[in-house]
Amino acid sequence: MKWGGSDISDASNLLFTTGILTTALFLFSLSIFVAFAIKSKTIKSFQSQISIFIGVYVIGEVMELNVIQTSIKLPADIGSQMHMLATIIITAILWSRLFYSSKSIKRLVEHDETANQKG
Repeated sequence: MKWGGSDISDASNLLFTTGILTTALFLFSLSIFVAFAIKSKTIKSFQSQISIFIGVYVIGEVMELNVIQTSIKLPADIGSQMHMLATIIITAILWSRLFYSSKSIKRLVEHDETANQKG
């Protein structure tokens, strides 16, 4: 069956190959951030938090592969739900970092003002 001058099977093979390539690149980036997280030795580090985000995102990406969905009886939208969870995680990470950084900046400014008043 032809569609737009190319075979539909060629298009599906391209999509499958692209999905595998994307998953491989995500796994590579996950391994880099996990190595950084292990080096930092604390869950509070940005590398640790980003590696959790990328890990959840990679799991969602793997769950969206057709090979996984047909071999393991999973709901069709489980990958999208994992991506939504990854979005919630990255949002929580960024908001918490913003909150704690603004508190420390405020403390730094207040400390500087009291030092100027004494001097």
